[in-house]
Amino acid sequence: MKNPPQSLLYSHLAGVAICVYLSLFGVARAAEPDSSDSKRLNSLNQNGLLMINAVANFPLALFVDIEPRWTSTDPARLDALLKELSMTPFKVLINSSGTVGTLDEISSYHRELAKYGLFEIVGIQDYYSSDTVTNRVPNSAAMYAGSSDEQAVRQIVREVGRHPTVAGWYVFDCVPENPPLVNEHYQWVKSEDAKRPVFLQCFMPTYQQDHYVSACDILINDVYPFDKVLAQAAGFEINQPAKYPKDGLILWAAIQGNSWFEYSVHDEVRKQMDAGTRPAIETDRTRIPLKNQLVSLALLAWIQNHTGAVFSHPHSILTSDEADRRWPVIVEVANEIGKLSSVLVLPALEGGATSDTSTVRCKVVQSEDSRYLIAVNASESAQSTSLHLSASAGTIELLAGGGKATLSGQQVQVQLDVWQNVVVKLK
Repeated sequence: MKNPPQSLLYSHLAGVAICVYLSLFGVARAAEPDSSDSKRLNSLNQNGLLMINAVANFPLALFVDIEPRWTSTDPARLDALLKELSMTPFKVLINSSGTVGTLDEISSYHRELAKYGLFEIVGIQDYYSSDTVTNRVPNSAAMYAGSSDEQAVRQIVREVGRHPTVAGWYVFDCVPENPPLVNEHYQWVKSEDAKRPVFLQCFMPTYQQDHYVSACDILINDVYPFDKVLAQAAGFEINQPAKYPKDGLILWAAIQGNSWFEYSVHDEVRKQMDAGTRPAIETDRTRIPLKNQLVSLALLAWIQNHTGAVFSHPHSILTSDEADRRWPVIVEVANEIGKLSSVLVLPALEGGATSDTSTVRCKVVQSEDSRYLIAVNASESAQSTSLHLSASAGTIELLAGGGKATLSGQQVQVQLDVWQNVVVKLK
């Protein structure tokens, strides 16, 4: 992801991201908890779920561009923005501008996050001034903008990390193309904050994921876009991550859902629009994603062990020309996934089901008294196929999705339209 413009909200491209309905305590700078207390509140469990205040959550996160200095320069704007976000499932924000402001402004900002029940993964992705190739530097108003990269990163983690509203650190998003430097940043962060997860986002799986996985705890797998030509390939790509050289790496998926032009079937057209040399006109938007497709893409990633989803795009979702059309859809998508959060955090039942059709992916999870089966049609054609359970079930209950499912002993027959999903409870 390129260095984004200043804006209210943006989502690049992950992502997975979080249904975290939690209460927080206000944080006053003079009486902030020490770092050990705040680290205890934010960690990862053994299944790769984000633990916040000791509650496991399937994360639905949103990329944003919110400057803490707005607490001084534009408090009404900040309050309205955070209030609107608090009414959506996006309780965790990945903020590319989380260090823009003074320490007092950042403390005030985190008190505002606490007031609205929001958490933040703090973006320190611009502190790469020593990389002369990309020449990426922090905003001039950011904390320690004039310091060395190491001094800045370490001080930010120490000082900003005192807030319980900090859920993690975001160190990298496509540039710089300098794996040793990114790994160095990761080590600086972990030496100051061993418990909170470090995130980075990669959009070139075959290259970046192999080179950067040692520099994060959670990799945001950014596959885009899934248009008519690439729909099946994109679905499979997000489902077949490389054999990572780092044990225990956790995956979140980036969902390119906030901008229609990302789904143009023509790569050259998309590049021209990104560069601003071609208008993002309606005729170029040949693959506008629908609500059920975005839900299915997130569930498809979950089936293949992505434990969170991030919704992303570098344009402000609330101020762009697509805001009225796309933002409500994204919130609806997040709500649909959020309703399934208690199912998505359950442990997987190994070999719980197999599909007769390669394009219909499925997964079974298990609670104390029930099994839950989720299936997704990752193709451009309707599918009717059999899913074979590892053990028979007596009853089936449709919980979500637009597909149909019928049960006969150890077999579930599903009928799924293009990019449709089905969620059922088995007993």
